[in-house]
Amino acid sequence: MRAVWFAVLVIGLVFAVVGAVALFKLREPGEHSLHIGDTLTLKSSSAGWSLTIVGLLMVVGSAYQVSRTIVTVTDVALTTGGRSGSEFQVRCPIAMPLEGSISVDGDGGVVQYRLNSQDGLDLPVTEGKVRSLTFKGSGTKTIRDQVEFSIPEGEVYRKVWLQVVSPDTTTSDPVEFRGVCDPTLPPGPTLPPPNVGPPSG
Repeated sequence: MRAVWFAVLVIGLVFAVVGAVALFKLREPGEHSLHIGDTLTLKSSSAGWSLTIVGLLMVVGSAYQVSRTIVTVTDVALTTGGRSGSEFQVRCPIAMPLEGSISVDGDGGVVQYRLNSQDGLDLPVTEGKVRSLTFKGSGTKTIRDQVEFSIPEGEVYRKVWLQVVSPDTTTSDPVEFRGVCDPTLPPGPTLPPPNVGPPSG
């Protein structure tokens, strides 16, 4: 997004310069119009004023937006109970915790992110809803969510990762969940307990 505002800033500067040139040229004796390329012709100083004002407004607005996004993402992480994965056998439905963190450096700005998931290596990726975090300076913010498994019986697998989508694109290492939903087990904590460590194999 910052690149877009930089582009608007450059365009605004061009408009302002062209408008200023037109103001001076159209005031000269005998000068009734100013041709800019093959498509644009300015025939009065009021047109020059209009172009200058529009350009200055674009410059001011885009400069403000750029100043709001002077932030660089330095680290993105995602775990489940402090670990990179979980193996479990439990009576479903069951929810597993997710804890992510985004660290930034800079004067502050807005960081947009989402949680993506995949239920199998050959299945399509499900992109999560884009959410926002506002930083007032350098620092780290925590994100909490959960993964739910609700099938009555059978093996389950899910890979989840945290993706920053703005102001740049950065992705965490994935967290993997492997488990078995067993209807013969009583409701309660997973067996073994959740977050026992990274999936084996």
